[in-house]
Amino acid sequence: MLKDECGNVYGLLTVLSREGTAKDGAAMWRCRCKCGQETVTRGTSLRNGNTQSCGCRCSLNRGKKGYFGGGSKTQMGYVLVYCPGHPNARGSGQILEHVKVMSDFLGRPLRPGENVHHKNGKKDDNRLENLELWTTSQPPGQRPEDLVVWAEEILRDYAPHMLAIC
Repeated sequence: MLKDECGNVYGLLTVLSREGTAKDGAAMWRCRCKCGQETVTRGTSLRNGNTQSCGCRCSLNRGKKGYFGGGSKTQMGYVLVYCPGHPNARGSGQILEHVKVMSDFLGRPLRPGENVHHKNGKKDDNRLENLELWTTSQPPGQRPEDLVVWAEEILRDYAPHMLAIC
C-alpha cells in the first residue's frame, strides 16, 4: 500500500499532493520548497534524503560548499546562493550567503547601514555562530538629546535579537 506523504517535510520541501506515477512505477509528489517554488519528485528521493529542496540551492547541506550547500563564490571569496525573491537578493536572484543566514536569524531583511562580519575572517564560514551583525549608522549630530534618540532606536531595533543570542 502506498504511504500518503502529504504534509510531510523533507529538508526544505513540504509535500502538497500526489502527482501521479513515473514510468518505472515510482510515486511522484508535488512539493513546495521553503523559497516558495514548487517541484515534483519521487517519494523515494524524498525519503532517502537525495532531494531536499527545489534546486534553489537552499539545501540543508552545511558542508564545504557553504551553509546552504552550494552556490558560487565572488571574487572576494564570499559564497553566493540562489534565492530569488529575497529582499536582499541581487537582480540575478543571488544573495550573499552570510547575509541570508543573518536575515533568516533576524526574521527580516538586512537594512541599509547593516552588514555581516565573519568573526574568524573566513568568508565562506557562514555558520551563525561565526557571524555578527554590524551597523554603520550613527546620529547626524552630537548633541546629547540626539544621542539619546539614536540610542533608543538602537535598543528598539537590536536588543531583542541580542537577548536571543545570550
